[in-house]
Amino acid sequence: MRKLQERHIAEHPGSPLLRLPGELRNRIYELALAANGLLRFHQKSHRERPYFVEDSHDPTDMKPLAKDSHEFNQLKYVCRQLYAETACLELKVSNVAFWGTFDDACRRPARAFSRFLKACSPAKRCWLRSVTLILAEGGDTDAEFIEDPSEFLAVAKFCHENRQSMVEYVACEFTTRTSLRFLTRGTWLMYVFRSVDVPDIVSRDHVHYVYPCTTFVESDKESGELINLLDAPNLRIRPGGNQPCLLSGGKIALFSATFGWTEEQVRIYKDLREDWVKNGI
Repeated sequence: MRKLQERHIAEHPGSPLLRLPGELRNRIYELALAANGLLRFHQKSHRERPYFVEDSHDPTDMKPLAKDSHEFNQLKYVCRQLYAETACLELKVSNVAFWGTFDDACRRPARAFSRFLKACSPAKRCWLRSVTLILAEGGDTDAEFIEDPSEFLAVAKFCHENRQSMVEYVACEFTTRTSLRFLTRGTWLMYVFRSVDVPDIVSRDHVHYVYPCTTFVESDKESGELINLLDAPNLRIRPGGNQPCLLSGGKIALFSATFGWTEEQVRIYKDLREDWVKNGI
């Protein structure tokens, strides 16, 4: 049936849509291909062609997609002219997402997005305006709440080359539900992705103990280049969920006893915590 429809349209160049001026057709395409939610990258297997499926607008609500999920952009399959004019156009007018878990190495979001960028032409890459990478579940160790920094190199390079684009990485296990872990993880992310050390509230030895790859980054002779590349202003690491920023007096007392904080250090942490939740890292 699809072949018959393609032939029918191809033989009638007087189609009302195709008769419209190009500027007006482009506007119609943009309206038709602007998704209400996030357009989520989907690939059934490494041998099959990937495509995008419309999903929830909330990254933390996403679940694994059914294998028979339908591709969002169907316009391009109507005829050759519409394929030429609308293929990948959904990337230009919608927010796209890459979702995965740490245990599924091939579908970890930063890794999957890096492969996508490699296969995407430069002209199409610059169409991307808003990209959300969601790591729904971390790995077995405490350090596996996010992918290894090396997985972000291609992502950061894309961000440096396309300053008009915004990439947000949502680490669903980077959460304020466990305040001490949130503090340690945030401190580590600040150091690795922003070259900012926060020694006034958490000792470097404690961060090294929890996240040994920080030591590897420091000892690597290319670490300066690595950290400078990762520090892209349009690449943000966000906590998962929308947890409140309030801290109980009991938790503040616990931190003060654990780290020997002064009132000034408590204030620094409160400000950092609120900023991380609101703006990401």
